Parts: sequence; structure tokens; C-alpha cells
Amino acid sequence: MHGVAPMESFPTSGVSSDAQRIAKAAQDATHHAMELLRAEFALAKDELRQDLQVAKRRALSLALSALLLQSGVTLVALGLVVLWGATATAAFATGSALATLALGAALYGVRSINSQSIAITQKRLIREAQRVAKAIQ
Repeated sequence: MHGVAPMESFPTSGVSSDAQRIAKAAQDATHHAMELLRAEFALAKDELRQDLQVAKRRALSLALSALLLQSGVTLVALGLVVLWGATATAAFATGSALATLALGAALYGVRSINSQSIAITQKRLIREAQRVAKAIQ
């Protein structure tokens, strides 16, 4: 070995111990990140389930009120037709007015459907999943 300096030996036990501690810390961090991700998904799932239950109750309430309103309007319309003299013209005029009102109410209802709470939950779920994914990387 001409002109070659002898190699220094490094303490393998210190490097190995440090590497093991770093590996263990990384493994623990990954485990905790996965637990956090599972908890976030569970929370978002519960929030979505609650939002859907509220939406279901609102839809049932609206359906029941629509049926009761239809019954009431039908009786009022029948009363108007009888009051105006049970003719085809009176029935046609009353039916046309009711159909126009129903079309207007349907258009208003379609435009005012509020699915924002479900959309907020979906957006939050996506945002949280992306944040946890970034934290894991």
C-alpha cells in the first residue's frame, strides 16, 4: 500500500443505533399519520351520514307538505269551479291557473335546492386527505 492512507474505522454501533432510532421514528410518524388519516375519514364519513339524514328528513317533510298543499289547492279549485258554475270553461281556467302556479313553484324549488352542506363535507374530506398525504410525504 504505497502512499495510501490507512482507512479510519467508524464506530458501527453508534451509526447503527442512530439509524435504528431514525427508522423507528419514521415508522412511528407513518403509523400516526395513518391513524390520523383513518380518523379524518371516519369523521368525514359521519358528517356526510348526518348531512344525508338531515337532507332525507327535509325531503320527506317537503314531500308531505306538497301532498297536503295539493289536496288543499284541489279542494279550493273545485270550490271555484262550482262557484263559477261548473262549466268546462271554469274548469279549464282554474286548471290552467293551477298548472301555471305549479310550474312556477317547481322551477323555484329546483333552483333553491340547497346541497351546499353535502358539498362542503366532500370538499373538506378531499382537502383533509390532501393535507395528510402531503404530511406523510
